[in-house]
Amino acid sequence: MSFYNSFRNPFVQVKNILEQNVSSLEKVVLEKFKVADLPMAIIQPQPTPIEKITNENFLILRLRFKVWVFIRETEPENVFEELVQPMAQIIDVILDNPTLNGTVKEVYPVNFAVGEIEAMNRLYYGGTILFEALAVHSY
Repeated sequence: MSFYNSFRNPFVQVKNILEQNVSSLEKVVLEKFKVADLPMAIIQPQPTPIEKITNENFLILRLRFKVWVFIRETEPENVFEELVQPMAQIIDVILDNPTLNGTVKEVYPVNFAVGEIEAMNRLYYGGTILFEALAVHSY
């Protein structure tokens, strides 16, 4: 498998898993995006550390990605019900498929931030979830 596929396939799986299992999301985006059709999730790759396994033709990828969750444009009445609950559902569906359909060894959340998001000169409410996934690339 090419490095491109080893890197990209887990992100495609995250998109598919969220689209199929989080009915509250109107849209899940991996590519170029415009904030619309709320609530929506945007999957954004982050810097990925790579380790070489000594004397082997393997690389360990620590794939990091942030899921931006845009839920609403108005301040919520109940942060836990209106923001935390839908964001927690994203974590639950990812943890229910910890290998992302066999594209990684394991995926897990490493940061959960709820609150305001400023994007394109507008204020939204939702948050971000940072995930890390361990993947092996052989060459």
